Amino acid sequence: MDSRPAHRGHRGGFQQGGRHYPPLRGRRRLDFSRRPQDMTAASKTLLVIGAGVLQAPAIRRAARMGLRVLATDMDPAAPGLAAASGHALISTLDIPATVAYAQRERVDGVLTLATDMPLNTVAAVARACGLPGPSPAVAQRATNKYKMKQTLAARGVPCPRFTLAKSTEQAVRAADRIGWPAVVKPIFGAGSRGVFLAQNSRDMAAAFTAARAFAKRGSAMIEEYARGRHVCVETFSWQGRHRALCAIDRSVSAPPHFVELEHRFPSALSKSALRDMERIAAAGLDALGVQSGPAHIDMIVTARGPLISEIGARLDGDYKSSHFMPLVFGYDIIADAIRAAMGQTPLLFENALALEPRSALCIHYLQPRPGTVARITGKSAARSATGVAHAQISIRRGTVIKPFSSSHDRVGVIIARGQTRPQARGNARRAAACLRIEYAKT
Repeated sequence: MDSRPAHRGHRGGFQQGGRHYPPLRGRRRLDFSRRPQDMTAASKTLLVIGAGVLQAPAIRRAARMGLRVLATDMDPAAPGLAAASGHALISTLDIPATVAYAQRERVDGVLTLATDMPLNTVAAVARACGLPGPSPAVAQRATNKYKMKQTLAARGVPCPRFTLAKSTEQAVRAADRIGWPAVVKPIFGAGSRGVFLAQNSRDMAAAFTAARAFAKRGSAMIEEYARGRHVCVETFSWQGRHRALCAIDRSVSAPPHFVELEHRFPSALSKSALRDMERIAAAGLDALGVQSGPAHIDMIVTARGPLISEIGARLDGDYKSSHFMPLVFGYDIIADAIRAAMGQTPLLFENALALEPRSALCIHYLQPRPGTVARITGKSAARSATGVAHAQISIRRGTVIKPFSSSHDRVGVIIARGQTRPQARGNARRAAACLRIEYAKT
């Protein structure tokens, strides 16, 4: 990954692979809030597609950078709208209305983050207004999972075997060819919504119907169940040059769903495996035609090597952009994504910035058993526990905790640092153990 080993003998920092990585104390800090002379509030306007919880950090960040920030979202209660200079209540998927709004407001840049489908809207606005951004063809390849896999396979980029099914019968025959159990996926979507592992034809009937209904399409993908270690690679591209920033190990829930439950850095993979993943990530971005901006590549390291599961050609959610990058590297990736959207060289490339980790980190999602909460204690203890950098606990009296079927069912997160990967993970789990939940009797 793109991080240089630091000198030994410094106090603080963390140990990994026999090397000592010092903290960034005493280093020159890059000012990510600074803006080029032509990026001023009076002259430049950024349009953010979406204003939900996942998009609000970019809206607030752009405002602090001195930009006039506009946002679109069909939800009048979307939290990011209050931080924007102006907004329109438009669906993030309503391309004609969004293009008309962007043209009327004469925007100078457009982006979205942590969600896939609005990328098509971003591409349409960029094309109509002559702005930096993905082409409509790139956006389609990056948001349609079937087209994505077709493109990767055609370019020889390793990915799980797959096919498209338009009926339950076709889905069963596809799984017979690919092998059971088989993964069933909607063509569109994110956050593991509508994704199932079908063990047999009876499972397939229910899974295929649910996946097809979720995407509101008449078909769904049937994919090989690739067994191995789940890892994500975070990248940033500029004018066709790709930089792999880091690899993060992931834990996912037990089948039939695939909900991400924990992220751990640094990865436990070998250096050679990490180099292979960097190479495959770059090949995947080239295949899709991604030229500029951040991307998130999910991979599975199998017995036959790393396979690309999916590519998100935008800033990732799950706290990686808003918390992970600043905490681990002191790197404001959201600010750089804004700069790229405005046509400005990201500081990552302008300064040939080498990202040096200052700590290990674990993002641990709370995993309480399902039920209706009668009482919860220990929130303050969890937030103040050793190593905890951030804790968001959405559980309160009356909260109905559902079995996890997608990331939208998660009810809280603990983000903890440590000098080593095991220490960071231990800090996160000990903080989570501070919570005591009593359930209502049924």
